[in-house]
Amino acid sequence: MMTKGQLSRHILVALIIASAIALGWYSVFNQRKALIEENIIAYQHTELEIARSTARSIEIYIGDQVKVHGRSDSKMLGQEVFDSFIVPIHLLENGHAWLCLKDSAVLGLDDDFVHENWDQGIAEIFEENMFNEAKDYEKMLADIREAREGVGRFVWSARKGEEIAAWTPVRAQRSIWIVGVSTPLSEILESSGAIKQYTFFNTLAWANTALLLCIYFLWLFSTQQQEKTHRELRASEVRYRDLFNSAPDGVSILDKQGTILECSQSTALLYGYSSPKELVGKKLSELMSTNSLKAFRGKMPILQSLNSAEGEIRIIRPDGSFVDVWRKGHPLTDAQGNFSGILSYDRDISEPIRTENEYKKLHQAVEQSANSVVITNLDGGIEYVNPKFLRVTGYAKEEVLGENPRVLKSEEHSEEFYKKMWDTLISGNEWHGEFCNRRKDGSLYWESANITPVFDQSGKITHFIAIKEDITQQIYVERELKKAYQNLEAKVKERTAELKESEERYRLLFERNLAAVYRTSLDGQLFDSNDAFVKLMGYASQEEIQRETAEKFYFTAEDREIFLNNLREKGILSNQETLLRKKDGSPVWLLEEVILGRDEEGENYIQGTAIDITERKEVEKELKESEERYRSFFENSPISLWEEDYSAVMEYMDNLRATGIEDLSAYFDKYPEEVSKCAALAKILDVNPATLKIYEAEDKEKIISNLNNVFTKESLTLFKKQLIAFYEGIVQFEGESITKTLKGKKNNIMLNISPLVDKKVLVSIMDITERKKMEEKLHLQATTDPLTEAYNRRYFFDLAQQEIERSLRYTRPLSIMIFDIDHFKKVNDTFGHAIGDEVLRQISKEFQSMLRENDIFARYGGEEFVILLPETTKEQAGQMAERMRKKCAEAPLDLREASVSLTISFGVSCLGGERLNLDELLLRADKALYQSKEGGRNRVTVWGGEK
Repeated sequence: MMTKGQLSRHILVALIIASAIALGWYSVFNQRKALIEENIIAYQHTELEIARSTARSIEIYIGDQVKVHGRSDSKMLGQEVFDSFIVPIHLLENGHAWLCLKDSAVLGLDDDFVHENWDQGIAEIFEENMFNEAKDYEKMLADIREAREGVGRFVWSARKGEEIAAWTPVRAQRSIWIVGVSTPLSEILESSGAIKQYTFFNTLAWANTALLLCIYFLWLFSTQQQEKTHRELRASEVRYRDLFNSAPDGVSILDKQGTILECSQSTALLYGYSSPKELVGKKLSELMSTNSLKAFRGKMPILQSLNSAEGEIRIIRPDGSFVDVWRKGHPLTDAQGNFSGILSYDRDISEPIRTENEYKKLHQAVEQSANSVVITNLDGGIEYVNPKFLRVTGYAKEEVLGENPRVLKSEEHSEEFYKKMWDTLISGNEWHGEFCNRRKDGSLYWESANITPVFDQSGKITHFIAIKEDITQQIYVERELKKAYQNLEAKVKERTAELKESEERYRLLFERNLAAVYRTSLDGQLFDSNDAFVKLMGYASQEEIQRETAEKFYFTAEDREIFLNNLREKGILSNQETLLRKKDGSPVWLLEEVILGRDEEGENYIQGTAIDITERKEVEKELKESEERYRSFFENSPISLWEEDYSAVMEYMDNLRATGIEDLSAYFDKYPEEVSKCAALAKILDVNPATLKIYEAEDKEKIISNLNNVFTKESLTLFKKQLIAFYEGIVQFEGESITKTLKGKKNNIMLNISPLVDKKVLVSIMDITERKKMEEKLHLQATTDPLTEAYNRRYFFDLAQQEIERSLRYTRPLSIMIFDIDHFKKVNDTFGHAIGDEVLRQISKEFQSMLRENDIFARYGGEEFVILLPETTKEQAGQMAERMRKKCAEAPLDLREASVSLTISFGVSCLGGERLNLDELLLRADKALYQSKEGGRNRVTVWGGEK
C-alpha cells in the first residue's frame, strides 16, 4: 500500500509529466506557425524583388516605345510587355504572374478565373469569381487603385487554397501599370522543405511524449535510473552548448532593449572580438552604423508584436572596419507571453555583395558594348555573343550558340587567310585584321576584329575572345567616293539592362542552407552526425556513414594531419574552408566551425558544423575568369572606353528635383555656367589605350588631369542634352559632338553612355572625323553644280517642293523665274568653251549676290538658270528680274581673256491664290521665257495666261 506522501508524490510527478507533454506540443505548434510565417515573409521578399526587377525593365521598354517610337496603342503595347516580360517569369509549378493597367485592363490571370478580357478590370474579375471562393483580395485591389507596392495572402480559388502574392507599380509616361506575382502557399512550403521540417517537429513531439512517459515509468522502478537520466540531460546540455558555439552563423540572445545577454563564438569573431565575454553586456546600438541603427529600430515594432524580422545591416568592428551582415531576429517571450528579448542569427555577406557587384559591372559592360563580342571554345564553337553581335548579323542567340563562326563566312577571303589567322591564335598570339562576313539575310558586311586567346592558370588556351567593330560604311565609302550620298547606318538601339540570374543564384547559395553537424574522436571514429551531413557526403543512411572513419573523407593523409594540428593548436577553427571527398570520390568544399571538446570521462572529441560552399567556390572562380575577360576587353578595345563615377552628378540632379525645377532646359539656358559646373562633377576612374590615341595623351594621368582641355562649346552642349535626358529618367544616352585633343586638334566624335552599378557609367567614344568630312564632301557633290557652285537641278526640286507646300499651307505668295543667256552658243563659238564656262560662273556669282538669304538659286541646265523667291508677289518678282536684266545688258562682263556683252531673257510665274504644284509653276515660267524669246529676247515676261 502506498502512503499518502507516496501517493501525493506520484500524483505530483504525473502532473509534471503531463504538463511537460502539453508544453512540448504547444512549442511544436508555435514552431510550426513561426516556420510558416518565416517562409511566407522570405518568399514574399523574393516575389517582390522579381516584381521590382520586372517593373524596372518594363519602365525602360515602355519609355523607349513611347518617347522614341511614339507608341500610343496601349492595348498592343500591353500585350508586347506581357509576352516579353511577364510570360518569361518562372515561379513554382502553379505560380503565375500578371500585368494590369490600374482598374481598366488586366493580362495574365490564371485559368481559375472565368474571364480573361483586356477591357475588364481586375476588381470585376474578382467579383465574378467569388463563386470560386475568392476572398481577402481587398488590400490588393486598394493598392492597385492607389498604385502602391504591397504583399498579401489571398484565397483566389478553392482548388489552390491560400496564395502568397506581391505586386509593384510601373510608372510609364502617363500610364500606371501593375506587375504582380503569386504562388500557392502549399507549394512554397513544399519547395522550401517546411512541410518536412514541421513533420520532423511532430515526430520530435511524439518522441518527447514517449520519452517523458518512459521516464515516468522508469522513475517508478528505480531512483538510480533517475540519476542516470540526470547525467544524460547534463551531457545533452554540453552538446547543446558545443553546437551553439560551433554554429557557422552568429547566434546571440538579446534583452528587449537590445543588450547582448549571450552569444556564440562565431558571433564574437564576426563582430571583431576574440571571445563572447567581450560582447556580453554591450548594446547593439553601439556596434552598428547610423543607417543600420535606423533599420534596427524600424524592425523593433515587428519583433515587439512577436513577429520575426530580417534584413541587411552594417557592423562596425573595434578596429573601425565594417562588415555587412544578414540578420534574422526571432522574438522571445516570458511566461505571460509578453515580449522579453530577441534570438538573433547573423551571417557575414560582405564577400557575396562585393563579388555580385563586380560581376554585374563586368556583365553590363560586355552586354552594352558598342562592339560585337564573341567567345568561342578551343574547337571554335561559339559559347557567348552579346546583343550587338545579334543586331549586326541578324541571327538569334539560339541560332549561333554551339555553331562555328564559319556560319558568317563569305567568299571574300581565301583559305590561306583563315589558316594564317588560326596559326597565329593557336600559337598564343593576338590577331588583328578585317573580315568580310555574311549576315543571316545574305548581305555582306565588314568588321575590324581583334581576337585574343584566353589562358587558364596553367597557361593553357581555353577560349578565344573576339571584339569586332562594324566598318561596312567606311569600306563602302572608300570604294565608292563618286556615288551619291547614302543614308548612314541607323543608330544603335538602346540596350536592356540587368539580368537577375546571378542575384538569384547567390540568394539560393547563401540563404537558408541547413547546416551539417558531426562528432568524431581524435582518431577519426564517427560518433554521430545529422541527416544533412549524411546527404552532404553522398551516403544513404546514418548506419552506412558511421562504418567509415574521418580519414576516408580526406584526399590525402597529410590534409587530415594539418587539420588536426591546427585544431590542437587553436582549440577552435572558425570559418574554416575544407576540401573533402564524398562517397563517390567527387570533391566538396565545406565552411566549418570546429571545436576540440572533452566529455565527462575526460576523452577528447571533435565536433563540427558545416555548410556546403562548393557552388560558391565555382562562382568565385567564374567571376575571376569573367573579370579577366572584362579587363582584356576594356584594354584591347579599338573604341575609346571611359569608366566614370557619376555619384556627384546624380546628387546634383537630386538637388535640382528637390528645388522643384521642372524644365531643366530652360534652367540651363538661364544659368549656362551650371553645365560646366556639373561636367566637373563627373570623376574619371579609368580609360583604355584607345582613349590615349584619340586625344594624343602620353598616359592615363595626362588625360584624367587635363579633362577640361578636351571640352569645346559643342561638347558642353551635348553634355547639357545628356543631363536633360538623365533628368527625364533616360539612363542610356548617345549623340555626336566635337572635342579637342590635348594638342588642340579638333575631332568629331560619337559618344555612348551606358549605366553600370553603384552610380557608375561606361562611356564609349568613336572618332568619326573622317566620316564627317566624307559626308560633307558627298553632300556637296549631291546638291551643287560643279561648274557654277549653284544648287543643282535635283536639289532645287527638293527645296522648292518644301517652300511651295509651306506657301500653300499658310497662303503666302511665292514666285519662280527662269532665265536663259541669249545666243550663248555664239559665245562658245567666238571665245571658246573655257570663256563660256567662265561666263556662266560670273553670271551665277553676280546674280546670287543680288538675292536674299532665303531665295533659292540653281542651274536648271546648260545656260538656263532658275530662281525661287519665297514671300514674293508677281510684281516684286518682275521687278527683281528687270534689275538683273538691266545689269547684264548695260555692262559687259570683263574677263581677263575678253570682254563679253550679253543679254538675258526672263520668264516669271507666281503662285498667287491658286493651288499649283511645282511642275505647273515651272511650266508657266518656262512658257513666259519662251514668250520673251519670241518677242525679241533681252526682256522679262510675267506669266499672265495663254496668248
